[in-house]
Amino acid sequence: TAEVRSSYDWHTGTTMVQVFNSTLTGVEVSPAQARLPVGVAVKLGGVFSYTDGWAVEIQNPDWSSQNSSIARVDTNGVATGLSRGTTSILMYAYDSWGMAYEASASIEVTSATIQRIELDVPSRMVVGLAARVKAVGVFSDGSRIDLGPSPVWSSSNTTLARIVPDTRGAKVTAQAAGSVTIGASFGGVSASVSVTLADTDLSSLSMSVPQTTLPIGATSTVRVEGLFADNTRLDLTDSVTFDSSAPDIAQITNGMFGNALAAYVIAQSAGTATVKASLNGKSASATITVRGANLSSLSLALGANAPSSTLTLTGPGPHQLRAVGTFSDGTSADVTVFCSFSPGKLGSGVVATISNVIAGRVTVISTGRETVSATYAPSFIGQPTVGGSATLIVQ
Repeated sequence: TAEVRSSYDWHTGTTMVQVFNSTLTGVEVSPAQARLPVGVAVKLGGVFSYTDGWAVEIQNPDWSSQNSSIARVDTNGVATGLSRGTTSILMYAYDSWGMAYEASASIEVTSATIQRIELDVPSRMVVGLAARVKAVGVFSDGSRIDLGPSPVWSSSNTTLARIVPDTRGAKVTAQAAGSVTIGASFGGVSASVSVTLADTDLSSLSMSVPQTTLPIGATSTVRVEGLFADNTRLDLTDSVTFDSSAPDIAQITNGMFGNALAAYVIAQSAGTATVKASLNGKSASATITVRGANLSSLSLALGANAPSSTLTLTGPGPHQLRAVGTFSDGTSADVTVFCSFSPGKLGSGVVATISNVIAGRVTVISTGRETVSATYAPSFIGQPTVGGSATLIVQ
């Protein structure tokens, strides 16, 4: 273990880096399969898999398309369907010794045409804050697909609201008070939402942590809400700055784990810590108690449902698999971000793949059943490696 320290303008920040003695076993691409109408793009990612169960996101791999007339891929791993057919997108990565690894994703491009676009855009924003937006396309074959980086986004007044596209959709920043129309277009179809931009002061913050007593190696999601002077309430989880009075006991983060899409409290050693969220001079906090308990067993669940030995999927998704750990003190907690999942690759009998790029994200391949498994391996906090499995039925 080593401490890394950075200093600038009389300010110093530190973080702990721990190196593990583990053997690299291979690489995976996620999603392992995608079905795209012509013109739609999907962001691919990759992970290194290790013998102790860890899956580590690969930074800046090389990408290529086996047939660039069917689908192309850019240097960021964004694959775009160009013409009807099936091809493979290849990913090349290198370990620290320079050894090359290769994995692929199967891309099927269909001739389905877009019928309408549904926007996930807030109807009200506060000046100075940003919101993530996305577009979902409904196609002629009945599929509903997150359009990701595919649409062309627009703001009717860029002085009031600026919109910046990215691989997940776009981010809108409210810059001045007024009313603005945010729109997205794709394939000759467009949709728009009117957004009110309010110039109002933040009155208070409130923090929600569903589980404030955690065993070591467990997590709990965090949500922060802001109340403004005009009585507007907004989710500010992505806007606040997080801090912990004792990060060696309980760390709070929104982005530490590349495989997670939420803010988390992470229990790291026994004790008590205060976690805090701050924005514009306001703050909210919660007291986290971490107990010294070991993981006893691991079970799997779909979405917010309770864990079960049999998991049933209906429809194309998106679906999310969770890993729930039961500890020696009898408590249960979400441990998804500490797990690697299988199957992560296409193969005989595989009806769905489970992502390790976005931990637990399910990609449906076909109907049928298979065994899905998870391995919990946070050895850096002294927890044992524990596995769990369930039967997954895709209808």
